[in-house]
Amino acid sequence: MPNEIALSLIKQGVIAWNSWRHLGKQYGGLDLTGADLGSADLRDFDLSSVDFTNANLGAADLTMANLARAVLKNVNLRTADLSGANFSNSTLAGADLSGAILHGTDFENALLTNAIFAGTILGEASFKWADLNGADLSSAVLFGVDFRRARISGAMGA
Repeated sequence: MPNEIALSLIKQGVIAWNSWRHLGKQYGGLDLTGADLGSADLRDFDLSSVDFTNANLGAADLTMANLARAVLKNVNLRTADLSGANFSNSTLAGADLSGAILHGTDFENALLTNAIFAGTILGEASFKWADLNGADLSSAVLFGVDFRRARISGAMGA
């Protein structure tokens, strides 16, 4: 069950959230398991060490967000904008990143077992690519990862 105080602060915006995190109000990881943050504007949020297990972040804007050491097991990140986001040392086991925008995303040392980067089918003949151009997959664990209809050219460490 997600931490209600944390959810309330997220809804107040990036300044309230990051100030709260940086002022030492929350030192350790936060529990946002099962949180529904679909389509949320989380640009530049410090979400490091947060537990998002079974959460919905589908279509969220996580541009330049810090998710280092976060736990994102079985999380929905379908069609999310993850451009420039930091997932270093995070766990994304079973995460669905289908159709996500991943330009310059940092997955260094991340655990991506059984993650899905496949493109999203939008209609009979069209789909949206999961685009990893410029993403950093250096030293990431990529066991059982689905890259069907994903663009991995230009990804580092791929």
